[in-house]
Formats: sequence, structure tokens, C-alpha cells
Amino acid sequence: MKKIFTSIISLFFLFILSLLIYLAWILNKGKFESQYLEEFLNNRLKKEGFFYSKIKNPIIKFDKNTKKLIIQGNDLKIFTDADKNIAEFKTLKVYLNLMDLFTKRRLNANKLELGNGFIEYPTVFRNPLKIDKIFLEGNLYPENNQITLSKFSTTINEDYYEGNVIINLEDLETIGNLTQLKRKNIFYNMNLESEGLKFNSDPSGFDIEGEAVLGGIDIFLKGNKNYKNYETFISKYNLKATIDEKNIENLFKIKIRDFISGPIDLDATYFILKDN
Repeated sequence: MKKIFTSIISLFFLFILSLLIYLAWILNKGKFESQYLEEFLNNRLKKEGFFYSKIKNPIIKFDKNTKKLIIQGNDLKIFTDADKNIAEFKTLKVYLNLMDLFTKRRLNANKLELGNGFIEYPTVFRNPLKIDKIFLEGNLYPENNQITLSKFSTTINEDYYEGNVIINLEDLETIGNLTQLKRKNIFYNMNLESEGLKFNSDPSGFDIEGEAVLGGIDIFLKGNKNYKNYETFISKYNLKATIDEKNIENLFKIKIRDFISGPIDLDATYFILKDN
């Protein structure tokens, strides 16, 4: 029994020593390159039957500013299972979870950054999305086909989104909250802002609901984006608000004080249809 215990202790210290030597080599060398790293990342960034990725020249390096190990790559491309290119990003950074590296000998990530890219997915987005940056933080390694992001943020076509989300990779369903939203010229040149919208999505569509500010007016917003049945509608939005003649004149630049005065309860639904 004593020999077995001694052997276990020896193996443990040998394991720790090998990790320290490996990390020291990276710190001294600055980076680590390998063709197996490229294969490893491409295997992680795919979903059988849905999409796969290709990344060029990934490296592992130590960031002296953040004191973290980072996987860094260039020209990340994402393809559908039918080999259609749906997204590209010039830069990729993956921040590794050092505790998992020490205890599980596994490269798990807790932060990811994508920069300078686009997403082109006609069945979801009518026009390609220009993306300045995407930041993801949380448990990026799937557990039970689920990814939990404690924080995400992105700038898309000059609009800003920030929040948290749970993603089910098996059914491609998401449930989350937008803790900050800023969209420009969303309706009659009015900006939309919010700090508390709930959303969920699946392959059939996207739903969003909560309080927001549209053109300086407090509203309750409920929206649905249709991914499949375009013949009915592409998007539908229901707006509820209390407005007055000053709000209408400021927003639409028309004078109505001779006809309308005082608060008005607004409950309106508008559609974006297939042809317009």
C-alpha cells in the first residue's frame, strides 16, 4: 500500500512539474505553434450536420498584461454543412481556463473575442451583418450540449448589444437577456434603447419582449422575427406606450394640437412583409 501511495505522489509531482516546464517554455518562447492545435480548434468549433470552421495559423501565447494563456488565430471562416460560407472574422482570441489545464489537462475556454468580420445567413438575416467585435464570456465548453454565457457583447452595423444567454446546441435554442441595447434609426429615424429585454430563439424564429425607449418615449415592446414562413411576415412588432401631442409633433414633425390634446394610449402592431 505504501509503494502504491508513493507511486501516486511521484506521478502527481511529475505531472505538475511537466506543466510548469511547459508553461515556463511558453512564457520564455512567447508562443507555441502546432498543426494539431489547428485540428483541435476546428474540431471544437463545429456542430455535425449544421456547421464547421476553418482557422489559419493558430498559436498559444502568454499575454503578459492579462497573465493568461491565449489561443490566437487569423481568418476564421464558418461554413454550413453544405459548404456555404456564412461567416468570416479576421481575428480570433480564445482565453484558456488555467485551472482546467492544471487539473484536467484539457484546453477549456472562458473568454472568446472575434474581430472585424461579417455574418451572411439569408434564412435568418435579410442582409449581411457587418460586425466590428464579438465578446463572449462564460462556460464556452459545452456541457450536456449546453453553453452558458454570463456575458456577451457585440457591435453589429453600428448597433450595440450586451447581455447573457444559454444556448442549447442540440436543438439550437437560446434563452437570454439583453442588459443593454442601442439601435439606430430602427423606426422613422428613431433610436431604440433598452436595459431589460428578454429574448429566445430557435430555428423557426426569434422573440423579444420588455421595456424600452423609442425616440425618447417609454414603450413596451414585443417582437417576433420569422425565419421560415416568409409568406406570412418577416417581422412583427407590437408597441404599447402613452404619448401626447408633444411627442407626436416632435417625432413626426406635424402639428396636431388643434385636434388632439392630452395623453393617448397607443397599442400598435406593424409588420415587415416579404415584398416590403
